[in-house]
Amino acid sequence: YSHIEMLYNKTNKLLSVNSALQQKNNHKELEDILKIWLKNTTEINFKDKKYDKDVLLVVNRLIYFDINSLNFKCCKLFIKSLVLLAKNKIGTELVSFKYVST
Repeated sequence: YSHIEMLYNKTNKLLSVNSALQQKNNHKELEDILKIWLKNTTEINFKDKKYDKDVLLVVNRLIYFDINSLNFKCCKLFIKSLVLLAKNKIGTELVSFKYVST
């Protein structure tokens, strides 16, 4: 669970930023967080049911970020992360609910 704790702790600060300028400056930081996340989780088979809660927590955290406001590199990593997590049934449902319904 250390990879989830890292993602949560580092994104907490980013989500508490109020101004649009500060949010834009945080794209690089989110990009770095997602790089670390992907590096640490590529070997995890999120399709396995035992990862349902992990997937739910991480997808729920990621969808707080506005994908339309991210720069290209960050957006690419963001989508890679969602694709990795969408291998899980719960991940697919949550991603679908967020991005298909809007």
